[in-house]
Amino acid sequence: MTSPKDCNYDNRWLKFFKKWHRWPGVIMGFFFILWAISGVVMNHRQLFSCFGISRNLMPEEHRYKNWNNAAVKSAVQIGTDSLLLYGNIGIWLTDKNFSSFSDFNNGFKKGIDNRKILSMLVSRRENIYAGTLFGLFYFERNSGKWLKINLPIKDERIQWLVEKDGKIIFLTRSAMFEAYDDPGNFGPNELILPPPEGYDNKAGLFRTIWVIHSGEIYGFAGKLIVDILGLVVILLAITGALHFSMPYALRRLKKQKKSLKLASSTKRTSAIWHKKAGIFVAIFLLINTITGMFLRPPLLIAIANAQVGKIPWSVLDTRNPWEDKLRAVIWDKDIKGFIFGTTEGLFYAGETLEKEMIIIPGQPPVSVMGINVFQKDDDGNYLVGTFNGLYKWQLKRDGVPGGWSPKGMESHLPAENIIQKSKPFGNEMISGYVKLENGNSVCFDYNRGAVSIHGDLVFDEMPAEIIEKSPMSWWNFALEVHTGRIFKPLLGNLYILIIPIFGVFGTLLVITGIIIWIKLYARKNNKKPAATA
Repeated sequence: MTSPKDCNYDNRWLKFFKKWHRWPGVIMGFFFILWAISGVVMNHRQLFSCFGISRNLMPEEHRYKNWNNAAVKSAVQIGTDSLLLYGNIGIWLTDKNFSSFSDFNNGFKKGIDNRKILSMLVSRRENIYAGTLFGLFYFERNSGKWLKINLPIKDERIQWLVEKDGKIIFLTRSAMFEAYDDPGNFGPNELILPPPEGYDNKAGLFRTIWVIHSGEIYGFAGKLIVDILGLVVILLAITGALHFSMPYALRRLKKQKKSLKLASSTKRTSAIWHKKAGIFVAIFLLINTITGMFLRPPLLIAIANAQVGKIPWSVLDTRNPWEDKLRAVIWDKDIKGFIFGTTEGLFYAGETLEKEMIIIPGQPPVSVMGINVFQKDDDGNYLVGTFNGLYKWQLKRDGVPGGWSPKGMESHLPAENIIQKSKPFGNEMISGYVKLENGNSVCFDYNRGAVSIHGDLVFDEMPAEIIEKSPMSWWNFALEVHTGRIFKPLLGNLYILIIPIFGVFGTLLVITGIIIWIKLYARKNNKKPAATA
């Protein structure tokens, strides 16, 4: 039998947990609804790809100005005086002085995501290819439109395009393929990539946490489970708000001598659904909250370069050592091999792809966020651009890539200065690069936009037509909400603390909810009369 003293002690603790469950929930309920909705949109990018939001409705820093926000990835030349400028804005025909622009997106589906270009290539046979989020396209000159090439592959996100010996090499995030330079008879063939030297069959911790958080760890079914979890979060936020507000409504109605039936019923029903739904998803919600905290700085920095064992029977449990790790590739005939840009650094592979890939010493820092510039210049140097900056990467005399230097600098670090770990973001977040005929080059910083490396800047302000036809996709808007960046205009750089702080309180919310449920469940069982013989 429980003593009155024990009951008072238990009541004090129950009130304590209710207090720390109620107020964080009320304060953050609206934000949890935002994160739940944005998470569902992010889980189904192709489904929502045809929808966009005018950037004029967005905060200032999300609007295009001076070609910022990854507007431009690069450009390819298609004539003596014609270039195709491409990136998040799609494809635009321009001249070498960038004095006029014409829309070159005919054939792509409606929606800015469907014409977001990751890579382009003009082959020696003058065929024009474009790699997008949702497939590989070629420009059919007779019809004047882009046509999709049917590929018998699961992942159609085309990361990179290069040409080798008259054949087209294209890279997805997990594999490399070779095909004939003939869009009508493409015939792609997968090139089996060897593992890296010393491969230990581990996966990146960032990738592991990402697929757990999104539900992708168990494919489409896992995503649907996380979608349902998001809907339950919305239900919890609404029922929690109703349960919190109804006592105030009841007191007001009582003073006004009005009917209490509807308010009482709402309070009771919301409490029942809040408890049942909450305890049903509590553990899943706890996992989702904690994993989400580590996908953004500052906690991201702690896991960005870590490796862990692959989770059995998940999408991570694959024999492919390059699953979701490939980002860029260069075929270099001078060294008769490939240089691969990956989430784990830069690797060399011989032409036959028979020997293990070798991680290259003296390489520049490569952000876990991916490689945006990866090419060889006329002087035999490599240019590597990521959210850690733009670097010129030199070749040593023996043909092995070595020392590197930041753009615009003449000094070079020694080859033995190997960068094995790097920050996700640096002071210069390079999203694109264009080499000009006059020897000048323009790099595109995600925040500042077009920046001339040597000489005067030739890019004028973005034409109104490009801005009007380049809204923010629903997926990108959802990403801004989900990462908290949408609040940067209000909080400045402190916005980076939103995810970890809300994550801590979200975790507290779930834990206190579990404790309250356990205590109330135990109290209910203690009140039941003992069975008689």
